[in-house]
Amino acid sequence: MASSKDTKSLHDVRFPGESHQYRQAREALLTAEIDLRRQIEAVAAQR
Repeated sequence: MASSKDTKSLHDVRFPGESHQYRQAREALLTAEIDLRRQIEAVAAQR
């Protein structure tokens, strides 16, 4: 992902007591899910 989102969290939901490490893992997972969705849509467009 590009743009101003690089410096901002991908989502604003915070869980009570979440650690910085947990937040980073959730951000990485969300980024991977977004990338996967884009790949699926690109393959579907080729059909």
